[in-house]
Amino acid sequence: MRKTIDRLAALCVLLATASLLQGCVLFAAGAGGSAAYTASQERSLGAAIDDTTITTKINAGLVAAGASLFTSVDVNCVEGRVMLTGVVNTPADREQAGQIARNVRGVREVINELQITGGGFSRSAGDALISSKLRTQLIGDGEVASRNYEISTVNAVIYLFGIAQNQQELDRVLNHARSISGVKDVVNHVALPSQRATGASQSATGG
Repeated sequence: MRKTIDRLAALCVLLATASLLQGCVLFAAGAGGSAAYTASQERSLGAAIDDTTITTKINAGLVAAGASLFTSVDVNCVEGRVMLTGVVNTPADREQAGQIARNVRGVREVINELQITGGGFSRSAGDALISSKLRTQLIGDGEVASRNYEISTVNAVIYLFGIAQNQQELDRVLNHARSISGVKDVVNHVALPSQRATGASQSATGG
């Protein structure tokens, strides 16, 4: 129940943020805000706003489908590419979450990495610690633009998502992930510059 309340609260914040961002686009661009934003991320201000809107709509669809699905699925969106991670009870739940994401306007690709365990969502403290350790390593690496990477850990499997500046940077990120104790696997869905136009990833999965 507490997790459901927390995620619903987060969705409310996303809804408010999406609305505010859309209302501030012209102001930000006129005041140099766009330049400042793009200096800190590979994606543009407009793409970031679109991604926030897509994420919000997918989460709203998950809420409409049921609290259990909403609390089981984490949504990340970068330049219209969506990655779903978490743990669901059945293959039908996995497919439903993927379909909800695919139905949202602006989504170019859905990478469905939802695990099926039959036991519901159970994100462990160990998973959170792994993600925290990797984030700390990326922030501390001067050759990695850590802000461009999304990290999700489920049952000791790290899922990487986002935008790499080049293959060398991505290799450093993968090496950091593989070096963390307790990690069972590292799944890479980070887009390289040559892949961003088509939305293709190196190991995309359907569902």
